Parts: sequence; structure tokens; C-alpha cells
Amino acid sequence: MERYRVKNKVNSTRSSSARATGDAVSRRLRDYYDSVKEEGIPDRFLDLLERLDAVDSQSAPREKASAENGRE
Repeated sequence: MERYRVKNKVNSTRSSSARATGDAVSRRLRDYYDSVKEEGIPDRFLDLLERLDAVDSQSAPREKASAENGRE
């Protein structure tokens, strides 16, 4: 019976240690994610998104016409 108690105590210690490590990792990741959210989007990335939107909006009418004619 004593061996069972010792074994449970070891497992309990490992569990709390693993939980503490997991909590620390979660906290660090959350802090890092929050700092990234606060950064602005680079201008060249915004320019790229605008160009992609322009190309997408130009191709949309052609795709719609093709679909209406039974072609894709």
C-alpha cells in the first residue's frame, strides 16, 4: 500500500510540474502574440494586398461570364 502512495505522489509532482511548464509556455506565447498584434502592417505588404484585390476584381467579371456560358 505504501508503494502506491509514493507512486501517486511522484505522478502528482510530475503533473504539477508539467502543468507549470505548460502555463509558462502559454503565457510567453500569449505575450509574444500580443506584441505581434500591436505591430503595424508594413506598407509594401498593404500595397501587395491592394494589387491582388485589383487583379481579383478585374478577373471576377470574366469568371462570372464564363460560368454563365457554361465554361470555367
